[in-house]
Amino acid sequence: MKHPMNYLYRSAIVAVAMVLCACGETTNDLPTDERRVLREMSAPEPVPGQAVRAADSADTAVVTQAVVVRTSKGDFTIGLYGQDAPKTVANFVGLIKRKYYDGILVHRVARDFVIQAGDPKTRDASARATWGMNGQTADGAPLPEELDPAMPSARAGYQPGVVAMARKQAPSTGTSQFFVCLDRATVLPHQYTIFGRVIAGFDVVRSIGSVEVEPGPLSDTDGIPREPITIKSIRLFQPTP
Repeated sequence: MKHPMNYLYRSAIVAVAMVLCACGETTNDLPTDERRVLREMSAPEPVPGQAVRAADSADTAVVTQAVVVRTSKGDFTIGLYGQDAPKTVANFVGLIKRKYYDGILVHRVARDFVIQAGDPKTRDASARATWGMNGQTADGAPLPEELDPAMPSARAGYQPGVVAMARKQAPSTGTSQFFVCLDRATVLPHQYTIFGRVIAGFDVVRSIGSVEVEPGPLSDTDGIPREPITIKSIRLFQPTP
């Protein structure tokens, strides 16, 4: 079935999926089959009194380099896992060196679930209908998933602060869009390349993850931030001598 949004899917076992788009359509505007798919793709509902599932294990993945993300809400630092996901890290760093991310918006906030960015079209308000549907790799070639279950990052899973590559349902469709996990992302199936983790400034990520959003097709708390959140720049971390 062709879907108007560029989306990720959930497995039949785990009732959750990542979406590449946080467009302004309402669920009622879509055909019945597509409304059903969107409901299946939404983040899990919190259960009162139920704790978030603990991560599978401690995150012991090696940080090979770091980048500083400057946003209009504050700065945070991502440690990159060049041993666990070398191709994905190389793609991300290649885009950073081109200043690809400068001036783009965080186009999706799903409260307590994820924040997502990486669409260059978010610089253009007239292209708002396609926000979340765009991106490219550093060299223009398809980017394969790096999902080795033996890697430390894979064993730890999608803990709060983990950074992973967004993609469509089809394989090798990740480009420039990435997401940062919040508490409820621990239920995600292992389908999205983990290539880093926030190692400083996670309070900024949580602040972004709690902003008011325009109700989207997935839920009232999953959509485009009402007040734009700009990624001013992403730069390789240069330690002070």
